Amino acid sequence: MISANNTSSKLFELEWQLIEDKLSLGVNGIEWLVMQVVLTEERILSLIPWTMRIVRTNNILLEEVVSDALTMSSAPFYEKYMLNWWISVDESLTYLSALRERDYDRYFKFIIELERKGCK
Repeated sequence: MISANNTSSKLFELEWQLIEDKLSLGVNGIEWLVMQVVLTEERILSLIPWTMRIVRTNNILLEEVVSDALTMSSAPFYEKYMLNWWISVDESLTYLSALRERDYDRYFKFIIELERKGCK
């Protein structure tokens, strides 16, 4: 018999494997992931403390952290920002989904900038 914890763990692993696979595809994979995000109140509320921590702690542009979360691996990302990579990827996808929905021109410019930086 498979336990609920084991099943949840396996689903979690599969989900993150899918995310890593899509991130490895570059901009096309990122856009696919962004389109899969369902913007719920819970997701939007979790975005607020994450973005505030970045702005206050790191004194850098939010979109730089979003870009790096989606293009760097976990160890270098953590070393640079001292942020959990998994959480940052999830929050970055939420941010981009909200941006795509509310300000498509800015979202499009962000995607073009990712391509310009070499994220194919």
